[in-house]
Amino acid sequence: MLSIKDLIKRTYALNEIGHFLFYLGIFFLVSAPFISAIFLLFALVISFFLRRKNYFFDKWNYPFLVSGTLMLISSLFLIIQNNKVLDPYNPKLSLIGLLNWLPFFICFWAFQIYLKTQESRKKCILFLLSGSIPVIITGLGQYFFNWYGPFEIFNGLIIWFQRPLNSDMGLTGLFSNQNYAASWLALTFPFTLYLLFSRKRKRVNLIFSSIFLFLYTSTMVLTFSRNSLLAIGITLAFFFKINKKSIFIFVFSLTLITISIFNKENLFCLITINNDNLICNTFEKFSIYELREIYFRFDDLKSALRLEIWSEALNYIDEKKFFGWGAGSFPYLLSLNKSLLISQHTHNLPLEIAVGYGIPASILINITFYFLILKSLIKSKKFMLKQNKDYNLVDISWIVSSLIFVITHLFDVTYYDSRISILCWVLFAGLKNIIQDSQKSEKQLT
Repeated sequence: MLSIKDLIKRTYALNEIGHFLFYLGIFFLVSAPFISAIFLLFALVISFFLRRKNYFFDKWNYPFLVSGTLMLISSLFLIIQNNKVLDPYNPKLSLIGLLNWLPFFICFWAFQIYLKTQESRKKCILFLLSGSIPVIITGLGQYFFNWYGPFEIFNGLIIWFQRPLNSDMGLTGLFSNQNYAASWLALTFPFTLYLLFSRKRKRVNLIFSSIFLFLYTSTMVLTFSRNSLLAIGITLAFFFKINKKSIFIFVFSLTLITISIFNKENLFCLITINNDNLICNTFEKFSIYELREIYFRFDDLKSALRLEIWSEALNYIDEKKFFGWGAGSFPYLLSLNKSLLISQHTHNLPLEIAVGYGIPASILINITFYFLILKSLIKSKKFMLKQNKDYNLVDISWIVSSLIFVITHLFDVTYYDSRISILCWVLFAGLKNIIQDSQKSEKQLT
């Protein structure tokens, strides 16, 4: 029979092991997803022994529990119905698609114990940024030095493949697609500003953080993803106070960039070094003359590719509102109607879930995301105002990162990359703790 003292020691040791495995999983998440999954799985199992409250006692789990049930019913209904209309779509794919959601509903609850305090969230941020260094190195090496690999580490335990780039492609780094690389960098970008501002008093750390921020931003820009630019704008809006000077600098810079982009004879092309103009080449990737062919026809806004895809998705959702067509069914639906559109997904996460599993499941999941962000932002801001302090950099960077996820997933869906989906649920698990921390602090003040 264990004494209370021995039980406390064992619980403490188990807690330390769980945190250690969780941080290792975060560190290897982007560079070695399989190894990361093993560490995170063990950390998840340990969390079940550490959690005092049952899963069903937390009200924040209810929307995910209900939506998960609806998704399961939807998948089983499709298999039983065995609708041949979408042939060759296999209804069992919808069941397999549940792996993108149901396990993460549990992760949301289980990972909260490893993000319970501000210090633990700070450590998670540092491990995330440290683990992202290979993305920066391989991405810049791929773009400037044609590093394509494959690169092997630990006798082949970790292998990095990189694709050769065409002249119009942005860097992909450790990802198969430039948009996925941009999504990872966008989600973790707010943490680089936290790193910069939190260490501004030490000169060495300031220099290191500034160089790291420069390399991080450069890598983001060289993915040539609009979501990268959007993430930078959102982050800066939260981290910098708005005043007359900052507005002038922003407007001046925006005007200069706009003139350059719309001008065929790019303004930045006048600056040439060794007959090679990196700035000119970079801006050409964002050129409206190229984007017009890819995304928009300005003579008819309704023919914009994204809008056409969303319009088609809404039509399909209207036909099957409650249980959807099945996960991954969207390209089959397009081919069924002999649409000229070719797309593997809806480029909008709420629509993607609604097409696959129905409107109720989509509303429950996405509304919970939005409420977590909004409530954590309000609670943390309210507490900071009572304390007469600025925003806490750890929590505000965490909230901004989560906000970037929901905003960028209104225009593209990179969630189905396991690294990004895991990061997503880690972020939202952290938001839950930010809300709890703020509530506890408010009670202490009153």
